[in-house]
Amino acid sequence: SRRETDRLVAAGRVRLNGRVASAGDRLQAGRGNVEHRRIEYDRIDSTQVRFSYLKMWKRRGVICTTDRRVRGEHAEEEEEAAERIFPIGRLDKDSSGLILLTSDGGLTNTLLRAGERKRKEYIVTTHVPATDADIARLAAGVVLTRRSPSRTYRRRLFTASGCEQARLRFVLEEGRNRQIRRMCAACGLDVIKLHRVGFAGITL
Repeated sequence: SRRETDRLVAAGRVRLNGRVASAGDRLQAGRGNVEHRRIEYDRIDSTQVRFSYLKMWKRRGVICTTDRRVRGEHAEEEEEAAERIFPIGRLDKDSSGLILLTSDGGLTNTLLRAGERKRKEYIVTTHVPATDADIARLAAGVVLTRRSPSRTYRRRLFTASGCEQARLRFVLEEGRNRQIRRMCAACGLDVIKLHRVGFAGITL
């Protein structure tokens, strides 16, 4: 599959014209003789493979992508492993918290498969306390695209009297781009801090 091919590339197991391929490499018709370009991949005996599995507390500012064209601190560079590792899914640059890292492309494919619906849990700080109406709207579903509304299981952690900020707990079963920030923005709530504390039953 295309996703599994991406995992092989990220793991450094695909070579293009004798060099290790990287995300974003392209073969384009009309630019050189495509027929003479050579693509190779490692044949691996799965019974002898040992994978690395790590969980990491990602700091704000760290990037979760294997694309080296994106400049900045990359999550996999923060940890040491015997082989090349890559993040399972993404956590945006402005967010912090749990990230899983592995060299196992099969596990990554399983956890990110659309039908799996693995739960992800976040603690979110907003600039003002969410009202009961805000929470009801989030629970009913906020339309972010032409697709189905985004819903989340959540409960308010606390809202102290006179407090200028508030914390909410979000539990998602899907993962859309900057989903929580966009859902909160639709309710007039600015996200001050977003911290992931759980993914697929694994916690910090």
